[in-house]
Amino acid sequence: MGRDGTSTANNSTTSDTTTTTDTAQTAVPGAEPPKVKSWGEEWVDGDKYALRVTLKFNERTTAAVVKHTLEKNTVLTRVSGDAGETVTVKVAGPKGAVGALDAGTSVLVAHDHKLVDDHVVGTLASPQGPKFLDGLDLSTSPDMSNDKLVSRRFEYTVHGTRGAATVNIPDRLYDYYKARKRTLNFGAYGSDTYDDLYLKRLGEGIKQFGDRAGFDDGELATHVIRLVQNMKYTRDKAGTGFNEYPKYPVETLYDQGGDCEDTAILVVALLEQLGIDAILLLMPDAHHAAAAVNIDAAGKSYQFEGKTYYYLETTAPAYVGETPANIDITKGRTFFRPMRDHPVLVYNAQTQVRGPTARVGGYVANVGDATAKSPRVRIGFQNKEGREVVHKIADVGDVDAGTQSKYQVELEPPRDEALRLRTAVLLNDGVHDTATSEYQTPE
Repeated sequence: MGRDGTSTANNSTTSDTTTTTDTAQTAVPGAEPPKVKSWGEEWVDGDKYALRVTLKFNERTTAAVVKHTLEKNTVLTRVSGDAGETVTVKVAGPKGAVGALDAGTSVLVAHDHKLVDDHVVGTLASPQGPKFLDGLDLSTSPDMSNDKLVSRRFEYTVHGTRGAATVNIPDRLYDYYKARKRTLNFGAYGSDTYDDLYLKRLGEGIKQFGDRAGFDDGELATHVIRLVQNMKYTRDKAGTGFNEYPKYPVETLYDQGGDCEDTAILVVALLEQLGIDAILLLMPDAHHAAAAVNIDAAGKSYQFEGKTYYYLETTAPAYVGETPANIDITKGRTFFRPMRDHPVLVYNAQTQVRGPTARVGGYVANVGDATAKSPRVRIGFQNKEGREVVHKIADVGDVDAGTQSKYQVELEPPRDEALRLRTAVLLNDGVHDTATSEYQTPE
């Protein structure tokens, strides 16, 4: 017999919840109390849970399921059964007479005013969350393990002497630089240390040739300049002008060409690998960029931080100190930009979903040449309509060159719509770099 007095063929019944504030019980006097076979829970939302209980009856009797507090006991439902019958009842839930119960609620099964078993709500079922977002892993640092190498050979002529140099560049290193956010802080393009090895190898090839020929710094610089001057001159993009898309040195080497700021950045980076002091020259009014080198020379020179630097044209054949005939470099302003004095940040973001919470954490590493002052990481989830449904910002603290710091945030994104992880590292009140995952869809 079930709780309604109906009999069942399989000696097992499932009942909906009934409620009452009457704590009286209708247990058969002297009957053996039923045993609790199991409690069951389903997370509903927030701290709310649905609850069910399964009882095994050895004799015909009735038990009560009671919500217990220090102030009073409230009967949530009564469960009746015949000898040998197993009965499962839904004690509480969003569609029943008793709504979902709060986590931490104490619920008892009592028979003839004696405790049979007790349960604390929220100890069985884990809150359900956006499991489809679990295990996302973004990283802005290049993975060059087992990567394909692309060979680039550069030929040039100085005073009738032919020279050549070759460098092998990993495809993923090129992809890494292509993906980095552009900045108009040109000195930063020489501070990223991931390309040091490849610039050094190219520079060493030139230096070994120069050592055999007995070159001084001026002659060595001339060979570096001629190698770069012999590259293809290419504009950033159709319809864009000076400084719209600066390239990192590896990009210019891989592409075997670039425009004025690209080749100027490359020349300074190569000279510094050879131990020769050089800086960038930016001339926005003349829509031009060049380099300048601190060596014994003649011609056009500049004073910067107590040192003399001689002009280097990187887009056409010219020697140290020679200026281009077709560009008025004296027009307007000239800015000096040292390289290798900027922070460069890479980071990763990994998701771990526990209940309704998506925990996102990782590291921020500084692969540049200067301390990153108080960077922050912005973590968010975006739906297919382009709306960011939730986000948080983590403060990282100062990150010195060659070190890294950890961060972590916890968010509760919705679990019923496709989302993607959008991340950014913020530095100096601007976006330093970004990374975004593919959209993930709920199962």
